[in-house]
Amino acid sequence: MPENIQFFISALVASLTIGGKAVGKNIARKYATQILSVIGKILNRLKLGGK
Repeated sequence: MPENIQFFISALVASLTIGGKAVGKNIARKYATQILSVIGKILNRLKLGGK
């Protein structure tokens, strides 16, 4: 019985990982410009972007 539970948990974690990656890719494609703009502003305030 424990083997079945371990298999189920492993399958659940794998499916959530793959599903989460797919959702994340869709969000990244849809909001790429806004995401990069926010990251650029953060880096600019932290002075990590150069000079």
